Amino acid sequence: MLRQQTKLPVRLYARLSKDDGDANKESNSITNQLQMLRYHAKEKGFEVIGEYVDDGISGTTFDRPDLNRMIKDAMDDTRPTGIMVKDMSRFGCNNAMFMYYVEEIFPNNDILFIALNDDVDTRFDENEMMPFKSIMKEYYARDTSKKKSMEALGDQSIKEMHELSEKGGGQKIKQFRKDLEIAEKRIAEIDNVIMKLFEQNALGKISDERFEKMSSAYENEQKELTHKRDDLKARIRAEEKKTQSTN
Repeated sequence: MLRQQTKLPVRLYARLSKDDGDANKESNSITNQLQMLRYHAKEKGFEVIGEYVDDGISGTTFDRPDLNRMIKDAMDDTRPTGIMVKDMSRFGCNNAMFMYYVEEIFPNNDILFIALNDDVDTRFDENEMMPFKSIMKEYYARDTSKKKSMEALGDQSIKEMHELSEKGGGQKIKQFRKDLEIAEKRIAEIDNVIMKLFEQNALGKISDERFEKMSSAYENEQKELTHKRDDLKARIRAEEKKTQSTN
């Protein structure tokens, strides 16, 4: 069903990240994304009321400055408004978070969502493929990120790897602490998301069935991250003991 709107106010969002494997594609540049969005906004008769850009931040995280600012602006707006992106992955590559916003938060705040290249337009009730596309984009983003990490490792020469091994604890501890920081940050993010889901469920904006399904997915992810966090802490302690015994 089409929501009647004479001149829909829309916010345009663009994002680019090397981690998503798109930094070398000219068609995905911030400039080209915004040009495309402005053109289609004009063609559709929309009123552009804001442009938001996150450059160099992966779509697998939803903790992005301009994304957060755009969502806050949209939710604070008392009018029905829209958010328009080039494709779904520009908004985000975490399927659970993507669907949480597009299916729950946005409809409850009169925010329409349009992803041009994916033919997603929540002004219409014809978006059955959206969840499946979102899952595939998350898989692609995470798979690309893993491949890039392996490529970066493969680019190091045997000599460099040997030097790292010879230097020992200090380098390993530094990497373990970096990984630990990432894991703990994600655990905290999930706590916040689950709390938001609980609040939305308590207000009757999310059904009990939807709440159970989404919260269960996040709790499973958090459980895996907790095991990873504990393992990293144990490794750090082990390396610290090795370093102390050699000094």
